[in-house]
Amino acid sequence: MFLPTDGCNCDCPASDGLQHIYQPNYHVQFKLKSVAGCDETGVAPLPDGSELTMDGTLTLRETICKADEKRIRFGKNEGSFRIRGPQQDLFEGHFCGTVGVNPSNDKLADRCCYHEHLLGSLCGNGINELVGWSLALSFDMRILALDGPTDPCTAGSRDCTITLDGVLIRPCPVAQPARKPQGKKTGAKK
Repeated sequence: MFLPTDGCNCDCPASDGLQHIYQPNYHVQFKLKSVAGCDETGVAPLPDGSELTMDGTLTLRETICKADEKRIRFGKNEGSFRIRGPQQDLFEGHFCGTVGVNPSNDKLADRCCYHEHLLGSLCGNGINELVGWSLALSFDMRILALDGPTDPCTAGSRDCTITLDGVLIRPCPVAQPARKPQGKKTGAKK
């Protein structure tokens, strides 16, 4: 859901004319489906059906992508997130990333014209029963029609999908200080 604010778009002077800039806020919720872990922990603290909520701000510059001659909106995606399990919130933190570019592709059209895609990372800490846990997730979110004719500052729903994967790290147990051996007490005789 896009939630535009006053001053959501503007034209700004640039070396090659005017740049059209958008800065809409958004709120999105996803149901998560777990997959097999990449390491040996065997722990799955994010059960199927956990919910990811993201509240963010897009800062977008509209231009024509040189590689495919289509409209694209490049920019930044930033905000906060919360992951809720079946009974309670599990993680909270921040996210940041890019819009419209994909550094893992070598071809100009694939790297510079990654239409409608937002890449980034979510980083946060466990809360409630997961206090002490650390979370880092990479994501690829797609907002359909982000590069289309609809102004991103128009309120309303957009279809979107997300693929994410990452690392959960459990805290080390706190070691208890070693106890000093207790010997027999000896008393002085009077």
